Order: sequence, then C-alpha cells, then structure tokens
Amino acid sequence: MAREPEANWTKKNGKAHFGYKLHLGMDQGSGLVRTAVMTPAKTSDIEVADQLIVGDEKAVYADKAYSKKALSQDLRQRRIKPRIAYRRNNIEPELTGWKKRRNDLIARLRAPVEGVFSQLKRLHGMGRARCHTLARNLGRALAALTAFNLKRAAKLVYA
Repeated sequence: MAREPEANWTKKNGKAHFGYKLHLGMDQGSGLVRTAVMTPAKTSDIEVADQLIVGDEKAVYADKAYSKKALSQDLRQRRIKPRIAYRRNNIEPELTGWKKRRNDLIARLRAPVEGVFSQLKRLHGMGRARCHTLARNLGRALAALTAFNLKRAAKLVYA
C-alpha cells in the first residue's frame, strides 16, 4: 500500500512533482479568499474550475490553465464575463499582438492570488505537504487561509 494513496505525480516545466495542488478563488475587491479546493497533483485546473466559481461574480480572471471554450460559454450563460488568458495551440503557434496584450492585462488583475500562495509558503510552511492524506492537507490549508483572511479583513476594517 502506498504511503499517500491520494497523492499523484505530475510534471511542470519538465520537472516531476509528487503531492497535491491547491486551487483558490479570490474576491477582486477585498482580496479575501472565497473558495479553496485541494486535489492530487495530476488533476487538471479546468476540472475544478466550477468549484471555484461562487456565482455572484461579475467577471472571472484566470490564467491559461483554465482556458476552455465550454467554461467560457458557461460563464457567459451565467452572465459572468470570462477573463481567461489565451493559450497557444497548433493552429496558432504564436499569439497575436492583441491576445498578448489581453493576457498581460488579465495577468495584472489576477496577480494578487499569487501573493496568497507566497504567504502560504513563506509564513505557514506550505511549500510542501506535511500530512499524509488529502483531507489533512486541506484542513491545514484552510486553517492557513483563515489566518490570511483574518489578517486581510483587519487591514480592510482599520484602513
């Protein structure tokens, strides 16, 4: 029996990684984390996209890992603007100028979520999964995210 049966291998930039992945949904105005989903490392980001969307958003900003026509169409039907970065494909090996510009604008607006991951790694030791199950690692992540939200909310109240 494997020591961590729920964890899996994945490759990122040619380097193999074993463990879990944390997916976050943030509020753009307040900077508070609204949703969090933890999955095995090999789970694609697009598979958890629906779980990250609450439904009261006016727009969804995401990187190219979430780029899929079905997701964009679903968001439009729900009257949510899909601000998902374009990704290259076989037909279009290089993005056109306006697509690059749009990706740059989207990246600026979704950049604050990277700060959350940075704080989780630096302040809460979440650079590596310390527990042996998905549920325990998710609990640890939720505790750290609660601390993040409390600090962020205090800054909003006293600002």
